[in-house]
Amino acid sequence: MPARGPHDDFESARKVIRAAFSQFTLDGDRDRYVSEDIEYVTREGTFGIDRWHSDGEVQLRQWDMEIEVEEIIDAGEGAIVLLNRVRRLDKETGEAVFKAWPANVVRVHGGRVVFFEGYVDRRQALANFGLSSGE
Repeated sequence: MPARGPHDDFESARKVIRAAFSQFTLDGDRDRYVSEDIEYVTREGTFGIDRWHSDGEVQLRQWDMEIEVEEIIDAGEGAIVLLNRVRRLDKETGEAVFKAWPANVVRVHGGRVVFFEGYVDRRQALANFGLSSGE
């Protein structure tokens, strides 16, 4: 599975993940904790940093985003499943126009996110690693 590979230990990776999401919440910086060599998986395929940037720019141009990491789960061999709460907010009114509870699978190496895959259905992300929430 591509989410497995060279990685930092779980506790170090958890700190990086928390710092990355805190930084994004603070100032919208999506890149401070992301490797230039990121493997970014979308429904259309696997891409690198350029697609990471362009996808993020599209989202942030249209909405303000609130992302809360609810749970960080060690899926073994460097794979980490994040269970999130996401809200897209109207830039003018601040009203929530979209709410979701997705998941991300990430891998951290050298203090940077080197693998990132989003899942609309968090149950699928957990199932792919033989996990359930709370493990």
